[in-house]
Amino acid sequence: MKVLKTHIFNNFETLAVLTLATTCSILLLALRLKITESFFLLFLVWNLFLAAIPYFISSYLQSKKESNLFTFYSLTLIWLLFLPNAPYILTDLIHLSHKSSVSVVFDGILIAAFALSGLLFYMYSFRQMIGLFSKRNSKKTAMTLKIIIPFLTGYGIYLGRFKRWNSWNIINDPFGLLNGILEPLITPLDHGIAWVTTLSFGFGLYVFYDVFHKKKHPHY
Repeated sequence: MKVLKTHIFNNFETLAVLTLATTCSILLLALRLKITESFFLLFLVWNLFLAAIPYFISSYLQSKKESNLFTFYSLTLIWLLFLPNAPYILTDLIHLSHKSSVSVVFDGILIAAFALSGLLFYMYSFRQMIGLFSKRNSKKTAMTLKIIIPFLTGYGIYLGRFKRWNSWNIINDPFGLLNGILEPLITPLDHGIAWVTTLSFGFGLYVFYDVFHKKKHPHY
């Protein structure tokens, strides 16, 4: 309980922003459910929950003053597996063309609200992990990961949106997931969409984080 109170106190602004963004998103969805009596887009709640998992993991690691190497890197791997779920919500905008979409404008605002919440979870979590790597390893390692991870995240978004793989497939279908990951790497010319998705999201997330970080820390 003491650790939780300390975390809330030290991260009050961050938690306030995330809580506000999440609450607004869910209220918009509740309004849509009330007006349309349709459960379409209810999956956004699940997607946002998955988007929050990396933040829960990075917050836990940040709250631990010391953790052994096995615990730290095991949780970091899980964090990395779930990280693409956060910006993935941006791709849910494709559902605007679905026949169940009753208002492109309202549904667009609704999905954008969830997507923004997901991006905020991504940004805050990513910042925490970069800080942890900077302390545990070196600033050079942290800066290298700052460049690489957005593109790995972009690749994860491709696997989720176009290949329909999920983070938990590492448990129930690890070999299938491994094959799905390696296939575009083995035959890159046959998977142009994989590289377009990876590069566009990777570059976008890198720039977005850089702007986000400089706004929070203007002297760095």
